[in-house]
Amino acid sequence: MENPQEGNRSVACAILGAGMSKRFGEVKQLAEIDQGGNRKRLLQAAVDAAEGSRATPVFLVLGHCANEILKTLKINRARVLVNHDYMNGLSTSIRTAIEQIPASCDAVILMVGDQPFLRAEHLNMMIESFERRSSPSSSIVALAYKGEARNPVLFARDYFQELSALRGDVGGKQILQKWSTKVSLICIEDSRVFLDVDTKSDLPKKI
Repeated sequence: MENPQEGNRSVACAILGAGMSKRFGEVKQLAEIDQGGNRKRLLQAAVDAAEGSRATPVFLVLGHCANEILKTLKINRARVLVNHDYMNGLSTSIRTAIEQIPASCDAVILMVGDQPFLRAEHLNMMIESFERRSSPSSSIVALAYKGEARNPVLFARDYFQELSALRGDVGGKQILQKWSTKVSLICIEDSRVFLDVDTKSDLPKKI
């Protein structure tokens, strides 16, 4: 349902980039991709998308090889958070971010660091959808392909406690399933947006 009183809301964004990239075989965050003829790190593409969006604040959660990765990145406004518990799974990075979100924020976008075709415009679409909801405090917004929710996902503040309670190598999928009636999907026709790089063979030649 649309909100006739829609307006600007404060939405944070957390880039979850602390993982060990076991399937990739080396530090995936440092993999290079070609964007418009310019070489950049895979994680840099995620940082650029988040920093170019309306989301504020932006958090970059690092863990495995954090110092090595930081040396390669150009960061403007993202705040770096180091998750020292990263070996215990994705949930620890989510918790690290949730703990730092200001009380003034209404929601957070959780995004991974290995979707090179994800752009700031996609994140802004999510924020705009959230702002239009009649009950934004209990809203979830996800990008979708062929009707199926994919990453990234926006969670309103009502879900922060549940996100913080996650344990192990899991993300917000079970919360999406539990609260499916609260989820708004933004359908994206370009399947490349949802390409996530798990192995070296997944790396696109150009983006």
